[in-house]
Amino acid sequence: ANLGTDDIAALSSSQIRALSSTQLNALTSTQLQAIETSDIAKINAGTLSSIDSTQIGLFSSDQIAAMTSTQIKSLTELQLNGLSSTISSIGTSSLAAIDPEKIAALTSTQIRYLTESQISALTENQIRALTSDQLNALDTQQVPAIDPGDIAALTTKQLTDLTSAQLLLLTTAQIAALTSMQLASLSDAQIAALVR
Repeated sequence: ANLGTDDIAALSSSQIRALSSTQLNALTSTQLQAIETSDIAKINAGTLSSIDSTQIGLFSSDQIAAMTSTQIKSLTELQLNGLSSTISSIGTSSLAAIDPEKIAALTSTQIRYLTESQISALTENQIRALTSDQLNALDTQQVPAIDPGDIAALTTKQLTDLTSAQLLLLTTAQIAALTSMQLASLSDAQIAALVR
């Protein structure tokens, strides 16, 4: 950990690939952020999944964006929870590769940080894994971004957990995707929110 930021930035791809989790855990935030974004993808996914959540939280937005789908998928629930606003930097294909159980472990705050493109990229299984708190955290930009096919994948419990204000945000295509079972589960107030 006596390496300066210039030394870290000068490491070759093979040297980056050879870093162990112990070595990555020993880096300071300044040293960790000195790893070139072009070298981030060279970090072994197994090594990355072995570093602690605090270290994961030290990566910059650009470094998170440079991670491969394999690297992102390898992160543990605890590591994903170590990401704050940088979670919005995960690429859509990488986000879609995350196991639904790990998506269900994200905090409501992290859900709020997801971009519309990320929300739209969530798979049916990931949408189905969302908790009531996570669904209620979806804002006015995120609700309309849910793919209509994913709306149809919501359980009746998930759908009834949406607020009337959130139901007002559903697009025509999303409303058309609702199943008869989903519609039957809604309260009168929720149905009224769907009527335009």
